[in-house]
Amino acid sequence: MADVYRWHLAPEGLATRRQLRAMGLRPGGQDVAAELHRPRRRGRGPLVAYLYRIDHARPVRPMTPARTAALAAAMRARRTCPNCRADVGYCIPRSLGMCVPLPRHPAHLEGHHLMTAAEYRAAAERIVTKDTLSHGAIRPDDFRKAEILAQLAVSAAISETTRARGTEHAQC
Repeated sequence: MADVYRWHLAPEGLATRRQLRAMGLRPGGQDVAAELHRPRRRGRGPLVAYLYRIDHARPVRPMTPARTAALAAAMRARRTCPNCRADVGYCIPRSLGMCVPLPRHPAHLEGHHLMTAAEYRAAAERIVTKDTLSHGAIRPDDFRKAEILAQLAVSAAISETTRARGTEHAQC
């Protein structure tokens, strides 16, 4: 078992992964040399940070053109909507699974399936129901997603109403 130290009491010569990275180093396959425990309140377990020996650390491997291309391809895949196959310019949230086409950006809507108000409402309800069943309450980040979907549902309902009125006037 590795040595355990309290917060701010670790000896010199040990560093966390982030500290090693800031020095241009990586653990390099070595085992954890020690653990750093930071106590928390209200009976929760301590926060644990793993420490590695600086003298056994190796330099960070340089970024090669192949690694740069692979990272660019991975980020492009995260930005590509599976429904419309467009690069939307931001990482698509995994909770939504697709980009959110906004009526305010007509150039962005080409090739999109615009969700109806009912589809937005259903997506928001799925998030809330999933959290309530699994956690007993909705988590703040999922609440925010549901709130955004609810706002989009209202916006879609207004757009649907406006379109319906426009076709009524055209028929007169």
